[in-house]
Amino acid sequence: MNKKVFPFIALGLSLFMAAVLLLGGALSGQLLMPLLAALLMSEFGFILNLVGVFLAYQSLGEARSVSVMITMVGCALMAVFFFWLGITLWPDNLAG
Repeated sequence: MNKKVFPFIALGLSLFMAAVLLLGGALSGQLLMPLLAALLMSEFGFILNLVGVFLAYQSLGEARSVSVMITMVGCALMAVFFFWLGITLWPDNLAG
């Protein structure tokens, strides 16, 4: 896989995973999936997007492109979302 393509794939996959988690009731408190599956998806999405931000930042050094900048910002926002979602899903958490 080309390192320049990975951030785009990471953003697309994370949008799909966020939709699955949100439709699965992650924010309503009534999960339609096992808690461990939701926690694993949020952790995987967080790590996937961190790698996407890192690789997009590296490719900005070669050539500045608007699409790469937008993808990098999108991956950063999705990483924050998955981190927040993982913290709020954790039982007996301090966030909620």
